[in-house]
Amino acid sequence: ATSISSFLGKTGFNLRRTLDYARSRPCVLLLDEFDAIAKRRDDDSEVGELKRIVNVLLKELEDWPLQSVLIAATNHPELLDKAIERRFDIVIDIPLPGDNERAEILRQSGRQFSDQIPAELMHALAVGLEGTNGSELDSLMSAAVRQHLAGEQELVRSLVEEFQLRLSERLSTPSLGAVLRSVQANAKGLYKVRDLAELFGKAPSTIQHHLKKEVQHG
Repeated sequence: ATSISSFLGKTGFNLRRTLDYARSRPCVLLLDEFDAIAKRRDDDSEVGELKRIVNVLLKELEDWPLQSVLIAATNHPELLDKAIERRFDIVIDIPLPGDNERAEILRQSGRQFSDQIPAELMHALAVGLEGTNGSELDSLMSAAVRQHLAGEQELVRSLVEEFQLRLSERLSTPSLGAVLRSVQANAKGLYKVRDLAELFGKAPSTIQHHLKKEVQHG
């Protein structure tokens, strides 16, 4: 159930009810996106309601029963109140996946379709997606597979298009040259200008232009 409410006092009530239920019987309670209810109390941008919620959490966690397990997850640990972390017996920091891990996540997300993607290209895309988490990688590959199945387009082309879209979203100045450079630099020499032109559906002269422009302004 959703605990956050726009009504004053309702969020605290919902949270207490959820915690009371979990305390009353053996169970495992997962609080995802924990930063939404456990933000730093010294943040002046937050309203008093959320600060009171943190106080509720601190009190409840202090006396948490042994028969129940409470797990909290967040992608933004820097937003958590400093006192919250001390209330947990175990704190696990899960780093973002590395190059090889990102490639494996893409491969597994593509399931039986992944055999259509050359290993060198998969590695190149994985390197270009540095800083991307597992969920985003799974979403990227799933979107590419859907586009492949719906449009009868080669999966390689669909995956490259999704890669280009996601990388452009993360760049302050979207550039085809940045995408091309990533593929060319990390595919172990597999793709020359003509290969990139076929892969991206553009003329070789256009590919050459963007690669040179990237070098000039890099």
